Amino acid sequence: MPRFHFLAITFGFNLYWLLAVWGQFDYIWLLIVMLVTCWWIFQGSWRFAIIAATAGISMDALLGYLGVYQFEGNVIPLWLILLWLGFASFVWLLRNVIQNYPPYVLVIIGSIGGTVSYLAGLRLEAISWPMGIPVTMIITLVSWLVYSMILLVFLKLCVQRWGED
Repeated sequence: MPRFHFLAITFGFNLYWLLAVWGQFDYIWLLIVMLVTCWWIFQGSWRFAIIAATAGISMDALLGYLGVYQFEGNVIPLWLILLWLGFASFVWLLRNVIQNYPPYVLVIIGSIGGTVSYLAGLRLEAISWPMGIPVTMIITLVSWLVYSMILLVFLKLCVQRWGED
């Protein structure tokens, strides 16, 4: 993948993340436009995104149910569902880059990156951590470790099944 494409995709996802977490409900329309545009340009990305996002949304729902996370209204918000779909699309778009790294490196990066992302969400007041920062960080780190492993298995299976769409 050319460096420009990698940087453009990475910048696009970071903008998407910021609009979702910082903007929350204010930019739902823009998140939908960005997501649909991504799926239109990269037509195979929606299949992987739905599978991978379902696992992530389920993880957040379970952690919310267990009282680790708390969202406004005690339900998974639409902006977070869209964020999961955007994240999974981002992973699919970078699948060739991702698959060049050893799985243990990706799991470590995923664990730390996911935890830092949720800590940023806490700081931006998009999420509450009723159990406190230390406990929630440990639970989030372990959850993202497991999710990262599942995501890599999904990615490998989907690439084998669908190829390079």
